[in-house]
Amino acid sequence: MSDLIPEGWKLLKFGDIANIHKGLTYATSNYSTREYGYPFITLKCIKKNGGFSKVGLKYYDGQYKSQHIVIEGDVVFANTDLTRDGDVVGSPILVPEIKNEKPSLISMDLSKVLPKEGMDKGFIYYWLNSSLVKRYMINFSAGSTVLHLNTDSVPSIPALVPPISEQQKIAAILTSVDEVVEKTQAQIDKLKDLKSGMMQELLTKGVGIKQGDKYEPHTEFKDSPVGRIPKSWEVRKLADLIGSLQGGVSVNGENHLKKHSEIGVLKVSAVFKGRFIPSEYKTITKEDEPRARVNPIKGTILFSRANTPELVGESGYIEESVSDLFLPDKLWMLTANVVVK
Repeated sequence: MSDLIPEGWKLLKFGDIANIHKGLTYATSNYSTREYGYPFITLKCIKKNGGFSKVGLKYYDGQYKSQHIVIEGDVVFANTDLTRDGDVVGSPILVPEIKNEKPSLISMDLSKVLPKEGMDKGFIYYWLNSSLVKRYMINFSAGSTVLHLNTDSVPSIPALVPPISEQQKIAAILTSVDEVVEKTQAQIDKLKDLKSGMMQELLTKGVGIKQGDKYEPHTEFKDSPVGRIPKSWEVRKLADLIGSLQGGVSVNGENHLKKHSEIGVLKVSAVFKGRFIPSEYKTITKEDEPRARVNPIKGTILFSRANTPELVGESGYIEESVSDLFLPDKLWMLTANVVVK
């Protein structure tokens, strides 16, 4: 962190600007229904790299303390990460409006942030979203299969703090940007729905038979194991189309940018919606570098064999080979035994 800071700003620690309270310990037997339970925000409510998801909202029927209660606009962050890649741990959310007569609660996998005097909630939320704080959160986490944040270390994270008026202005600017992003994302989601419908149509009925410069729709269809398809089409097994299948190995990696002499291992998040994202990697530890063996190769397809239920099976096409990145054990690389024109 630079020694030069704007006039009026202070270099403090997280513990100086807010109090942190962990959520309540519970058992699944405490789960209830919307009618009888309290709205219960769990780890699955936090998306990768932050943001609220309704998927993880449960209902709880049991004892709790006032420190476990959250209201709209409260800042909450994750203490745990099931992804093992560090995409969730430390990631914050702003608690949304949850319509219910009963108070909302947070689980033990989350912590609530209570700003101290002179601190703005919105500013703290965006500060928690910064890459610097994210690195601290990951470095303070450990676990062989699930990452657990050492919450006792979190208050020591350094924080550059401007005066309250400037905090509020910064938060307002970033909020306005988020609103634009949200509107843009809504448009993207609509286009994705349109694309899904088009794919279903094109992959089952095709574009038709070429007649000169135009395509005339197929008029003859037949029944098949996958439904009705054009008469001229055939059904083949995926195994008939795959030329080769290679998998990587599990290696230890660290969440920081690799240096020129270092190599990286891809995360499962390196494949998403048909795209290959080479920036999604971890730097392989020196002792594990000799074990890395499979590079992403141009013209092949990466396929995720393990991920969360909604993301398992994601794939991405590799447009350029990458010599300093390697496949993990959870990604497979496929080549086709047919020429795609």
